[in-house]
Amino acid sequence: MFICNEMSAQSHREKTLLLQGYQKYQTFNEFKMSGEGEVVDTPFVYVKRERQKITTRISNNIDSAIVYEKEGKYWKNVISCAFENFGHPDLNCLCIDGPETPHEYIRYISNDTIMCLYYFLESPQKDIEHKILSIELITPGKIVEIFRDEDQKFIPYKDDLNIILSEIKSVQNRYDLSKATYIDDKEKMISVYQISLYPDKMIMINPKGDKITYRYKSLKLYGITPDYVSNIKNLIRKYYSD
Repeated sequence: MFICNEMSAQSHREKTLLLQGYQKYQTFNEFKMSGEGEVVDTPFVYVKRERQKITTRISNNIDSAIVYEKEGKYWKNVISCAFENFGHPDLNCLCIDGPETPHEYIRYISNDTIMCLYYFLESPQKDIEHKILSIELITPGKIVEIFRDEDQKFIPYKDDLNIILSEIKSVQNRYDLSKATYIDDKEKMISVYQISLYPDKMIMINPKGDKITYRYKSLKLYGITPDYVSNIKNLIRKYYSD
């Protein structure tokens, strides 16, 4: 009994040290880059804000940190495939080839806009080059998914932000993205989803015009990024099949 109590006390001390400087919130709003809500349910979010960095930890998985670092006017966040679900209690890693595949998301967040680049590596030299699979533009009103040609060449790792900005600008200039639609041209496929955010739910209209309602759990939208569309579909299938 003494050994058990001693281990419990040590665990409590380690948790206290780990969470020094953190504040508790019900969720974390990535559009606003701030914690929100008094904690009334679990899991919830611990948030630590520094001048050039924001770190969050989900209460049911505090050993895994989600880090945002300031890069110019953007908050940059990198998510490896193994941590894609952010610790969300209802999601497993959704990587199409399994958790061992070298897939990652690079995300740039600013002014209520999340730009996300999804890529995989075929070279062990991760810092040199990788191949883009898709780019996403996420705002409180829409999600634009841009799927690239699978036969494209590798791009330099350092050019991520320029690639994202150039791709999004090109699509915005060429196509009407004001409503849910699907576009297929020779180089890329584009899916536009309209979304509406409410205090208790998110409503998404897909390119076919189907309406999908996702009713929030304790973390609200936090925990289902970066792949909103796939994760919401998976969550809805889980909830409605129970």
